[in-house]
Amino acid sequence: MKKFSVFFIAVFITLLLLPVFYMVFLGIAKPDPEFLRLVVNDPRYRNLFFNSLTIGFFTAVFSVILGFPLAFAIARIKFPLRRIVENVFLIPLLIPSYFLAIAWVFLAGDNGIITNA
Repeated sequence: MKKFSVFFIAVFITLLLLPVFYMVFLGIAKPDPEFLRLVVNDPRYRNLFFNSLTIGFFTAVFSVILGFPLAFAIARIKFPLRRIVENVFLIPLLIPSYFLAIAWVFLAGDNGIITNA
């Protein structure tokens, strides 16, 4: 079991953390002062940054408000169809993210169903 854990941690670091650290290193090692000045001074970039923070904050709050009671109920309360409810909540984890991206393109893209409605 220990060899598997070490292998998993090595794969995690290599595939996920290493690219992020590399991008941060490039941003610090070779900063473009003109781009940094543009990002800090442009109200559009500032607005995009604060919109991203707001969406992230409310997504986290909504997830906790919705997820904690549901997880508590599934874990502690015995009710009919409990296994089905548990499996329904696992479906988003099983669907690859690119399928969801393709679905959004079909719905809201230039020729999407919602766009042409």
